Amino acid sequence: MKKNIFASILLILSVLLVSACGNTKDTNGDEVVVLKFKENMSPKKVEELNGKKVQMTGFMATTSPLDGKYVYLMNMPYHKTPYCIPNTNQLANTLTVYSTKDKSFDFVDLPITVTGTFKSGDEVDSLGYASTYRLVDASYSTANVDGLEKAIKEYTALVSKGFVQEYISALTEVYKLVYESRGVPESKLTPIDVTRIGKIKGMFSGLDASEYADVIKAVDDLDNLVITMNKTIKDKEYNTLVTYEERAQSCFSQLNLWLMKPNL
Repeated sequence: MKKNIFASILLILSVLLVSACGNTKDTNGDEVVVLKFKENMSPKKVEELNGKKVQMTGFMATTSPLDGKYVYLMNMPYHKTPYCIPNTNQLANTLTVYSTKDKSFDFVDLPITVTGTFKSGDEVDSLGYASTYRLVDASYSTANVDGLEKAIKEYTALVSKGFVQEYISALTEVYKLVYESRGVPESKLTPIDVTRIGKIKGMFSGLDASEYADVIKAVDDLDNLVITMNKTIKDKEYNTLVTYEERAQSCFSQLNLWLMKPNL
């Protein structure tokens, strides 16, 4: 009896995902149920949707099988780990999306709209996460953000230029130099290429700088850090390089806070 009650609680908690919020039609004229993250969906609704074609907009989690056969759709970008009910492997506010048998998913960091068949029933995926429902035979496309919240539009406008990849690549060079300074011969410690920072700053061209003040500060801080570290190498003060790790972590934290702003 207790086991059945616990199973029921898990089911209710795991469907905090969405409720049906409207219908649309696909290119074949078939009706598609549109789902959203911010509204609850009852266990009864889960059963009603079983076998129906549904559509949902979200972000791919960075965690996914190497073969790309499925992805986790989440309400925020760049989440490594899917949401789970505390102390369980039961997914919550996360939708597992399986591709068609002959295709696989490639990771994208822009908001996407997925369309597939809703399938209910308990299942544990290859990464060990349990779910009570999922999408199968799904496809995706870059989402139209015109009707979405301001933070998502701002995110998309900048990230579509390759901002996150470039920022992380530049920051990785910083971390690499910090760690190499602990054991690599001084003769092999070389300055960081500053042209990448210039490329990153150029990505804000055409955007309203006032809307990006927090992430622009993150870029400026990274720029100043690179300049400081390069000067340290030029002055042959190699032992100082290791002290810049905290500033590098601050740059990462600022980026991470900005990435938490879009929320579907």
